Amino acid sequence: MDLKRFPVNQFDTDRISDDNLKKFSEIAIQNFIANNPGSIYDQMIIDITTAHTDYYGAITDEDVKTAIKEGSTIAMNGSLKLFKETVSQKEGIVRGTYGASSPTYQEFFPHGLTEYSNATLGTAETLMDRMVSRATAHVAELTAAFVTLFTNLKTSFINKRDAQLLLIGEVKGKKVVTGSNRNVLEVVLMKGVLTVALNNIGNPDAIDIYFDQSFIKPASQKTFSGKVDALKIVNIDSRKYKSEQDITLYNNGDGSLSFGLSKLKDKSGIIQITLSPHEEKKVNASELGDVTTCKYLNVSNPDAALEGDYKVVVEL
Repeated sequence: MDLKRFPVNQFDTDRISDDNLKKFSEIAIQNFIANNPGSIYDQMIIDITTAHTDYYGAITDEDVKTAIKEGSTIAMNGSLKLFKETVSQKEGIVRGTYGASSPTYQEFFPHGLTEYSNATLGTAETLMDRMVSRATAHVAELTAAFVTLFTNLKTSFINKRDAQLLLIGEVKGKKVVTGSNRNVLEVVLMKGVLTVALNNIGNPDAIDIYFDQSFIKPASQKTFSGKVDALKIVNIDSRKYKSEQDITLYNNGDGSLSFGLSKLKDKSGIIQITLSPHEEKKVNASELGDVTTCKYLNVSNPDAALEGDYKVVVEL
């Protein structure tokens, strides 16, 4: 497969209706929440939920809403727990640097570690502010990495807290039908697909765990098949192709076959994709030629002796 296809946003097409994208997005949110090992998809859940509600408004489906509330609460509580654990680990650095009875140590821990271990949702942000401000004031001794660590913990917690309070509750507003908002959702969903793929290289079935493609696959397809004599060219199909239209090519014979778009039904095009015997390949129409000037999809058989056997599936 041409590696340039990986960055292509598969959701950026008018062939996916708003309603189908909505269902696809909602199911993706539920699936990420249900399959989130080690909270690795916490940010993805927030990003998709944010983009979804920005475009469609409040989520009305009760099952989806409940799942999102539960998932966001888990993500937020996990963020708070990580902050507490990190403070407990790093307290030794502050104590070792300044001494437990020093004024500087008291700036960080005026009530000892207990104040942090007992932190609640109501006090967490205040304690995080203290750690960041004191670490920043003493960055020369504690290092910039120390400041960055607690700054990131604070940012992560606030993002998850905001997602729970502002997005997962009764989000007000009507659907805003703008290209920019839909584009944000399309990009976030594509990031989700690529992230799952990155985490599951060699296991393509993992995609089905997170995404229900039945809502976005083309409603229909057309299949062409036949034979092509030695050293001959056969016209398979003729239509105005779209650049990202999917076409699956099959070489069912024992010799090589070449496929491409052409301006003429009896001539090979400038761009050719060659398949070895019994090979199949899925491509975009634009990979076969210039879709603006070439409407004939042709197959050529370069073998001087063997008859070719082809099949082509065009997603309509």
